[in-house]
This record gives sequence, structure tokens and C-alpha cells, in this order.
Amino acid sequence: MIKNIVNNPKNIYIDKNQRNLVFVFTGKYTGDKVIKAIIQPNFKKGKKTYNKLKSIGIVESHHMKQPQFKKIK
Repeated sequence: MIKNIVNNPKNIYIDKNQRNLVFVFTGKYTGDKVIKAIIQPNFKKGKKTYNKLKSIGIVESHHMKQPQFKKIK
């Protein structure tokens, strides 16, 4: 399920409260809840660069309307 959300997200947000750029991907879960996956793009470890999965959680969909999240898709 998480792989589907990251590969084909329904909504993408930018979290304006994070120091580094992070994208918040969401997908429908059940009822009024969504699965939220936070991805940090271009995370560098040594000489390699990754898109790092920072956290996963289930939240109510109205939480994504908070001012800290800017919807970009």
C-alpha cells in the first residue's frame, strides 16, 4: 500500500515547517483517514543520493488542510 502511495500519489504537499525540503504524499485509507508518507528528496549519505522515507502515519484528512502543508498536486 505504501509503495502505491509513493509511486502514484493522490495528493502531494510541501511541509513548510521542515528545515529541509520534504514532500508529503497521501493516499486514501478508510473513512475520513489518509495514509501520510513523508519523503526527503536528495538525501545524501556518503557519495550516494537517496529519496529518504522519513515517516509514515495515518491521519484524519482535515489535518492536511493545516497552513503548514502547501498542496502542489
